[in-house]
Amino acid sequence: MKKNISVISLLFLVLFLIGGCENSSSDWVKYKTDKEGDVYSYNKGDIKVDSANNTVHVFAKEVYSDVGKTTELQSRIKDGLSIEKYDKLSSKTCLYEIDCKKHSIAILIISHYDQDGKIIYSDGETKEKKWFDIEPDSTGDALQKAVCPGK
Repeated sequence: MKKNISVISLLFLVLFLIGGCENSSSDWVKYKTDKEGDVYSYNKGDIKVDSANNTVHVFAKEVYSDVGKTTELQSRIKDGLSIEKYDKLSSKTCLYEIDCKKHSIAILIISHYDQDGKIIYSDGETKEKKWFDIEPDSTGDALQKAVCPGK
């Protein structure tokens, strides 16, 4: 399992380093804009559906508004995380696993990017997945409705 996540993490990083987020913009589909003005999209070309387990793997991107950037920085400070290089924060990309039947979501990979598309922070999940319930009317709910078959 750890080897699979490492391979997925490496593949994810290579895809973005070669093509960049902006070069593959035609595959990104907007599914929500939040109250702070952050824009959320998913990559329709990279959706992997596992019908047997009722799960979907999908890459999603959040492009931060000015308010969203401030909120992210405050959250990192509150959690005791570094904000070095975060002065040019622009977006976040995650690989999610969504359990369409149980209405839950797990983050497998998370990366923060600056305005030039350079990675500020990246983490591939190597430990046991942590599942979160998808709350109604949340960003996760909007993503689940957009990518789960029959939703």
